[in-house]
Amino acid sequence: MLIATAACGRVGFDGPSSRDVQRRVGLGRGHSCALRASGAVACWGANETSQLGDGTAPMDELLPRDSGVTAIAITAGEFHSCALLDDGTVTCWGQNLHGQLATGDGLDHPTPTTVPSSPHFVELVAGNEHTCGRLESGEVMCAGVALAAGDAADRLTFQPIDGVDDAVQLTAGSTYSCALRATGEIACWGNNFFGVLGSPGTATSTTAVMVEGITDAIRITAGNNHACALHATGTISCWGRNRDGALGDNTQIDSPVPVEVLGVSSATEIDAGDFYSCARVGPSDVMCWGVNDAEELGNPGADPFRSLTAVPVVGLPSFERLSSGGIHSCVELVAGPLYCWGGNWRGQLGDNTTIARGMPGPVQAYP
Repeated sequence: MLIATAACGRVGFDGPSSRDVQRRVGLGRGHSCALRASGAVACWGANETSQLGDGTAPMDELLPRDSGVTAIAITAGEFHSCALLDDGTVTCWGQNLHGQLATGDGLDHPTPTTVPSSPHFVELVAGNEHTCGRLESGEVMCAGVALAAGDAADRLTFQPIDGVDDAVQLTAGSTYSCALRATGEIACWGNNFFGVLGSPGTATSTTAVMVEGITDAIRITAGNNHACALHATGTISCWGRNRDGALGDNTQIDSPVPVEVLGVSSATEIDAGDFYSCARVGPSDVMCWGVNDAEELGNPGADPFRSLTAVPVVGLPSFERLSSGGIHSCVELVAGPLYCWGGNWRGQLGDNTTIARGMPGPVQAYP
């Protein structure tokens, strides 16, 4: 969802480079956005709050359209979208009920609106109703809904997060956010529903608290109320809500501390949707686990409700990067269009239908 943060390739504890974490695809719950080669942003899917940036609402748009901004990275929340521009500034559009657009006014913006006095970010991520950016210094700033944006009240502009100044990658979930530190540790803040902050005994925190027991993470990702870390060893651990098996440990038991994902090794990339998670484990192989009632796992042979352990996505061509949203995932192919699968009730797969897809298929009219 919300939430696209992991990137390809294995790196050391210094973390991914700024280029590694700049995402060309941003997947929300009911909409999708992607960069064209020109730097324009194309969006499709749900548009009830103008999260497609075309100035119209309410409506659903099934085919991609350009928002007209020149961008180097894109991110999508539940009802809003933001782009990082090539000068480090930010432009956002869509719902702004909690200040997630960081425009300072709390008003919805149906077309891309430049964030006033925008910090010079090197990474940008969106949660359900908040947006966070990382400075080259490692400092983190967030805007939007209380707690997830680092304050007891909503933040209408980007403000610093206390407790982390060495971030190398960010991720944002429903009502919480996390930062991968240069040390390989992970710091999270916000609501601790189902133990998603990874800090047992913590109820909520507006300052960053450490995830227990992780010191060698090289990528992180956040779902609705679960989070995962890719370790330097190629293994993955997850924590938080596990009702549908999103932790991948063959149980449905929530865990406030990281547990190992079973059956996944040599992973190089991770990303999480609302109640499922996916990992890249080879040049063209993806394994997913968790809820599957909208065919999120990309495997027609999987249990139609959930899988408590990882199953392979079927029919993937060679690709460069993996992204997951609320109930759908996409890969950027080495050559050619995006391929997506999963839930499609608002047209977020971009195939000009609203039919869920159990195997990857191309987005029409893109790139």
